[in-house]
Amino acid sequence: MARALEETRQFKRDKKRVKGSGRYDWEKMRAAVRELMNDRPLEQKY
Repeated sequence: MARALEETRQFKRDKKRVKGSGRYDWEKMRAAVRELMNDRPLEQKY
């Protein structure tokens, strides 16, 4: 069973900064968050 994501104000600000910067890949970040929400361990690359 997947956990629900409760976005804090800080997370929303960080997400906006990451998406707008172009320096980081937002899709990789989303994939990591999805893995954590499904109680799966993250791969070493994260």
